[in-house]
Amino acid sequence: METPGLTHLRNIAIDETVSTPIPRTLLLRKTLLLALPFLAIFGIAIVSYFNQQASAVEEHARKMNELANHDLYLTLQQILRNIKGDIRLLASNPLLVKVMNNPGGSDAQRLSEQWIVFSAQKRIYDQLRLLDLQGREVLRINLNTDGASLVPQQHLQDKSDRYYFKEAMTLLPGEIYLSPLDLNVENNRIEQPLKPMLRIGLPVTNDKGNKIGLLILNYLALNIMNEIDIHDVLTDSQSHLINQNGYYLRCPSRDREWLFMYLHHNLHKGKFSEDYPDVWRHIQHVRHDQLITDQGIFNYHWLSSQEASDSPNPFTRQLVIVSMVNAARLAYMIAPYRNTAWGLSLIAIPTIFIFTGVASHFRLREIHAFERLHSIEANQHLILESVGEGILGIDARGELTFANSRAEYLIGYQQSEMLGRSLHNLIH
Repeated sequence: METPGLTHLRNIAIDETVSTPIPRTLLLRKTLLLALPFLAIFGIAIVSYFNQQASAVEEHARKMNELANHDLYLTLQQILRNIKGDIRLLASNPLLVKVMNNPGGSDAQRLSEQWIVFSAQKRIYDQLRLLDLQGREVLRINLNTDGASLVPQQHLQDKSDRYYFKEAMTLLPGEIYLSPLDLNVENNRIEQPLKPMLRIGLPVTNDKGNKIGLLILNYLALNIMNEIDIHDVLTDSQSHLINQNGYYLRCPSRDREWLFMYLHHNLHKGKFSEDYPDVWRHIQHVRHDQLITDQGIFNYHWLSSQEASDSPNPFTRQLVIVSMVNAARLAYMIAPYRNTAWGLSLIAIPTIFIFTGVASHFRLREIHAFERLHSIEANQHLILESVGEGILGIDARGELTFANSRAEYLIGYQQSEMLGRSLHNLIH
């Protein structure tokens, strides 16, 4: 045990250390060294947390985008099947042949009545037409706001110069023609408001299988656009309908749609194929897929008017439906987790520095105090050794705690032999 003198010296050393300021650079260096392991552990933990959450968000976005695209593909593909089913149904009516043989007879009246009912109930066909082999209208039904009506004989038109008549007339019996999806044009001007149109054609044949006319349906493709819009709202998606030349038919930016219809437009700009060239190149070679690029997540499906059971024809039209989560949207989805990571960092980092700073301060003072005490004890030892008298130190129990060299000489024992022994026993 310490002598009262040593205890007093220790208290003096501590008091002097408390009153002595610690150098700031030393405190900062000690704090930084102590904080580094804690900062490293926290940094690894917060980066791991953010990466895990960001990966989970991206994986969820990838799966949801894939599901949304596939669902929209099935919806639009079914619309095309229904259109083809409708024209086959109309073409199976035996009245068609009778009307072609006698356009002004009672059969034409019966057929027009049936078509009026069909058009009014469906409300998806702007016009139903029956054309002869020269392209002249034999019968036409127009869809109106309050139903459907028969176009008078004197208002029937010659459509022989229209591209869809020329192309559809090259089909074999039973083949279905599908025109490109474009905007309706009247008198060489794009109709306003815009009326997206898809024309479906099927040759009319007689009992011998010879073509005697052509059935044409003008499908109001705004229904397709509405399906896309509704789907995007319900699934929180961004869908694009692209034609086979890479032009936008439907996209979130309405001013980029139908640009190929305008003569003043530069046909090489404002295209999906120009905005996302790498994605478009991949789309050209694979029917459906998912791509993840720096620009975002892309899922796509090609829509085709050609079914596996159909005989091939040169007018198979293709559209591609693309669903995407762009990079900005993905960053927005991840932002709450980034903000959480920053918030935790703003709390944790100052806390670590405060904790380690306080700990370093007290540790440095303790080290300084022990160094000061060691110096004082060393000086005391020199003083006691230089005294000519024998000096002994004992504790409260009378046991020896110190003996200078003069005391060792007088008693006849080394200090190591006397420490902890009773002074009374040593001298008696």
